[in-house]
Amino acid sequence: MVKITRIKYDRRGKTTLTASSLDKFMERMTKDDSRNTVLVFRNFVSMTQNHYGRGRRWTGDYYLMHQMPSFLPSLDISNDKQGNETMRAFNGIVTLSVDHIDEETDLEAVKRVAAMMPMTLAAFIGSTGTTVKILVKVEPKDGHAITTEEEAEEFCSLSYDIVVKMYDAVINHNVQMAASAREGNCLYAGFRLPLDPKPYYNPKASAMRIETIAQGKPLQVTQPINDRQFTGEDGFMSDSDSDIRQMLEYLKSRYEFRYNMLEYVPEMKILAKPNYGWLPLDAQRFNSILLDMQSSGLRIWDKDFNRYLHSQKVIIYDPVQDYLYDLKLKWDGIDHIGRLADCLPTDCKQWKLWFRKWFIGMVAQWLGYDRRYGNSVAPLLISRQGYNKSTFCRRLLPPQFKQTFIDNLDVAEKKATLIAMAQSLLINLDEFNAIAPRIQQGFLKNIMQLPTVKVKLPYARSIETLPRRASFIATTNMTDILADPSGSRRFIGVELTAPIDVTTSINYDQLYAQAIDAIYKGERYWFDQQETEELIAHNRKYQMLSPAEQYFRLCFEVCQDPSEGEYLSAAAIFQRIKQVAGSSLGISAVTKFGQFLTNIDGIVRKRTNSGMVYLVRQIQRVNS
Repeated sequence: MVKITRIKYDRRGKTTLTASSLDKFMERMTKDDSRNTVLVFRNFVSMTQNHYGRGRRWTGDYYLMHQMPSFLPSLDISNDKQGNETMRAFNGIVTLSVDHIDEETDLEAVKRVAAMMPMTLAAFIGSTGTTVKILVKVEPKDGHAITTEEEAEEFCSLSYDIVVKMYDAVINHNVQMAASAREGNCLYAGFRLPLDPKPYYNPKASAMRIETIAQGKPLQVTQPINDRQFTGEDGFMSDSDSDIRQMLEYLKSRYEFRYNMLEYVPEMKILAKPNYGWLPLDAQRFNSILLDMQSSGLRIWDKDFNRYLHSQKVIIYDPVQDYLYDLKLKWDGIDHIGRLADCLPTDCKQWKLWFRKWFIGMVAQWLGYDRRYGNSVAPLLISRQGYNKSTFCRRLLPPQFKQTFIDNLDVAEKKATLIAMAQSLLINLDEFNAIAPRIQQGFLKNIMQLPTVKVKLPYARSIETLPRRASFIATTNMTDILADPSGSRRFIGVELTAPIDVTTSINYDQLYAQAIDAIYKGERYWFDQQETEELIAHNRKYQMLSPAEQYFRLCFEVCQDPSEGEYLSAAAIFQRIKQVAGSSLGISAVTKFGQFLTNIDGIVRKRTNSGMVYLVRQIQRVNS
């Protein structure tokens, strides 16, 4: 359990250090205390920032400051017997502050953007009500354990140098290191008592790995983190009359731009026509804006404009993250996921439980919660034609994301499949029986568990590592469909007993609010070992049997008790089956047949002096 440091001041200026649980701290900030300590402080701040009475201004000296404790997230410290401060633990947390935010909607927007970053541990409104504090997880890339305060200070200095610039580019606001309780000491950066009814908190945030060694020497911080020495306001050039700067002024006076992280394209808004909303910046619009700038006398080329659109000066927008973030704490308590599962009639008793786990896993995949594994399981809907399988799959996504549903993907086209996994939310493997067994056993089984994809997007200069978005679902009209025994754990085979109900309306906001609630409460959305074994056993009925396995089951059956069968070598079993199957067995060498036997589910084997033997019971005796 992470413990942060709480600093309490009394009226005489004496400090008291105590450890505070981060979980309890996040819960504590959702409501003010009985004295309305934070609200009173915010009223004071508001009045000091405006004229009070007859043109007079408050001095800014807050007489109740002793009631406003401070918190240091980076470390857990205490006083020893001599009264000296001692670091008990370094938490691997740095604290950022986004200051001077005027509107409540802007505060929430900053929190929402910060929540998109996988290393964001928490984001909440600060004590003044005009700032957002962001806690970021960091760790040394080389795995070195930090045990001393000197090491922690050096690592924090380096971390702030990197993290501040990264978040400043994404949030597109004045991001800096939070104020320090010790001037010039990064390790002691923190904040006063905050108040936020809806803070963002992700205790499973992935730590950003910071490189601490370069060319055999420690990296040096060359300037204070909060000393922003850009050569110009936008970080391009210092000459205010340059064409680049004039281009930026021209664009900002007429347009807003953002980069859509779902479709990996820039978008634009025309300030003079706000009713148009956000528009994709296609080639026609790009060229029109470029020509307008050139007609205004600016010596700007397309590469200059394009460089700006694909720089960190354009805000990042993620429509999926925005949609899901707005649903936090809005679930009405009704089991909407279960209702959706009930639309599919089946005799499979585990269907409802398995579907819930897959659905929550799909949403977690969109949020990028697990950076090590992808949502590696897919429902496989089995029935004859006309049972509304494809329609059910399409209805799983909210209307605004329908364009991210794909049901005509050729999985054999590897590059197209990888791009689809990065740019779509749900891929329906329609007519699953049309996928060749070698694709099932190889490429498909591999990509279904990937957390990221490496691919070169159209018009990109190089291969990129992109977060995987898409989860899979599949449909088929055949029951003997799974070609790979070891890959059967990737699918939830479910036979329909009647057509799926696609007439009942779906409350998408509540459906996904329920999933978000389950994720934030820590519900497990992946299959553990026991559930995986149950899934494999369940899917045996849908296994596509090779000729060798069909003939094996015709002549033998697997048993567990030696008294019920006999141990035979692969050669002996092969010869007996060969008498029945002849050339139609499909395997001509005993070596390959031994490999086949090893992969049969549940078969008992042991090694003897004469080689490997297998425990089987003969069903049909073959006359020699």
